[in-house]
Amino acid sequence: MTGSVRDSTLRRFRDALGDSPHSLDVTHADPGAVPLSARLALGDMAWASVTAAAIAAARLTSDVVQVQTDPVRVAVAFQSDRHLRINGATPDVWSPFSGFWRTADGWVRTHGNYPHHAAALRRGLDLPADAAPEDVARRLRALTSVDATTAVTAEDGLCVSVSPENPEADAALCERPAITVTRVTDASPAVRRFEDPGAPLRGIRVLDLTRVIAGPVATRTVALLGAEVLRIDPPRIPEPEWQHLDTGHGKRSALLAIAADAIRWRELLHSADVVVLGYRTEGLARLGLTPEALHSQHPRLVIARLTAWGSDAPARRGFDSLVQAASGISWIESVDGERPGALPAQGLD
Repeated sequence: MTGSVRDSTLRRFRDALGDSPHSLDVTHADPGAVPLSARLALGDMAWASVTAAAIAAARLTSDVVQVQTDPVRVAVAFQSDRHLRINGATPDVWSPFSGFWRTADGWVRTHGNYPHHAAALRRGLDLPADAAPEDVARRLRALTSVDATTAVTAEDGLCVSVSPENPEADAALCERPAITVTRVTDASPAVRRFEDPGAPLRGIRVLDLTRVIAGPVATRTVALLGAEVLRIDPPRIPEPEWQHLDTGHGKRSALLAIAADAIRWRELLHSADVVVLGYRTEGLARLGLTPEALHSQHPRLVIARLTAWGSDAPARRGFDSLVQAASGISWIESVDGERPGALPAQGLD
C-alpha cells in the first residue's frame, strides 16, 4: 500500500466530515503499512479512519494539530475481538450458524450469532428448532443461492448470496460521501467549551442505541475522548457477553424497553447532547426514533446514524460479514478462488 493511497483515503474521510485539509495546520507522521494483510486496502482504510478521528478530536482544543498514529495499535484496535481474553480464555465469537455455505449453484453467507437469528435461519429452511449445523448444510446444498436467501429473509433471518464484485455499482458508490452530514433543524447544538486535550469531549452526554461492532466502536471512541456514554439495550435480547466487554470500555449501560417506559426515555433524551443509532431505520421509526421525530422534541440533539446497507434499504438487516459477501469482497479475498474468503478484521464496521 502506498502513502498516496492512505492520504487520499484520509482526504475522503475528512472531506465527508466537512473538514477541509487546508482548514488547519495538520501534520501526521507516515506510519508505514498497518499490519492487516488483505488484497484490498484494509490497512490504509484503518489508518485513515483512526487518523481522521484523531484529527477531529485534536481540533476541538487546538488550531495546530499534530497526529502520530501507531500502525500496530491501529491493527490491534481493528482486531480487538481476536485479542480479547475473558478469564484468560479466548471467547468463541462465531456461532456455528454463521459462515459460508455451499448451495446448489454457488455460495451464501449467513449470520446466526444471536439465537433469534439462528432460529429464523432454521425456520426459513423449513428445519426443526433443534436442527444442527449439518442439517443446515444439507438443506442449503439442495437450494439455489437466490431461493435460500429469499426463504431465510422471509423469516427475518440473515442470508446473502456471495456475489462477485460489480465495478459499475462500486464506482457509483464511490461517488457518494462516506459520511453524510445533514442539518435537520435551524437550532444550533448547545455551546460547549473544549479545554482538556486529554479528554476533549468531557461534559458531552451520549445515548448509545447500537449493537455488535460499528456503533459500539464509535461510542467506545467518544468515551475514550471523555464523553459520558450510556448504552441502552432492550431487556429481552441480551448482547453476547464478549461483545459487550470488547466494545463497552468507558461506558455505563442500562436495560430499557423504550416503548414501554416512555417517561424514563424522555428523561434520558432531555439530558443528552448526542444520540447514536445503530438499529434498522424501519425499526427505529416504529419507536419514534427517526432524526425528524427526535429533533421535533429536542432540536439541539446531534444524531449519528449507522447503517449496513445505507438509506436505500431501511428494512434490510445487515452485518459486516454479510456486506463483504454481497459486495464482492469475499471473492476478492478468496485464497484459492474456490471458497469465499474474508477480511482479517471487521473492517467495514
